[in-house]
Amino acid sequence: MLEYLLADICVAFADRAALSMLFVAFMCGGAACAEPLGTNPTSFEVVAYDVELTPDFKNASVSGVERIRLRSLADSVASISFSANSLNLVASIDGEALVATEVVADRLVLHLPKRLAKGQTARLIVSFSGPAPKGLVFLGDTARATYFTCDYMICDSDRSGDKAVLDFALRLPTGMDAVAPGRLAKVSPGGDGAVLWRW
Repeated sequence: MLEYLLADICVAFADRAALSMLFVAFMCGGAACAEPLGTNPTSFEVVAYDVELTPDFKNASVSGVERIRLRSLADSVASISFSANSLNLVASIDGEALVATEVVADRLVLHLPKRLAKGQTARLIVSFSGPAPKGLVFLGDTARATYFTCDYMICDSDRSGDKAVLDFALRLPTGMDAVAPGRLAKVSPGGDGAVLWRW
C-alpha cells in the first residue's frame, strides 16, 4: 500500500486574517520617525522561493533548507521580516555571512550583515527544523498540509500581494507517494534511501 504525503503549497494567503503587530509611536520633533524594528515588511519583496522539505513521521516534525531570493524596495535596508513560527533556524546570505534572527511582535526578524541599497538583490539561505503544529498533520506514515504554510517554511502570511515563484521539493523514503499542486518537474534519488519529489 502506498503512503501519501499531501504538500499543499501556496504563498498567498488572501483570506487569512493578518497577525496582530505591535507599532510604537515616537515623538520626533519634526524629524521622520523610524518604525519599530522588524515591523515594516514592505521594505523588500521576495522574487523566488526554493524549498526542500524532509518530514520526520516518527517525531511529527520537519527539517529542510530554503533559499529565498529577495529585492530591496528601499534604501539602506538593515533587516527584513517574515511570519514567525516554531522552527529552529540558521540563516545566512549566500551561505557565507550569518544573519542574526529574533522574534518581534509575532514577526521573524532577520538582521542583515550588510545593508541593502534600493533595487539590490540578495539570496537568503535558511536551514530549519522543528515541529509545525498548525501547518502539518501527521497520522502514522502519512502527513498532509493545512492552510498554515508559513508554519513549515519561511514566508509571510501578512503580505498576500507579494507573489513569488516557488520551487518545492519533498524528500521522502523510497516507496512513498506524494501529491501536490503545481507541475511535477522531477522525481529523482535523494540519497540515503530517499526519493526527491520536485514541483
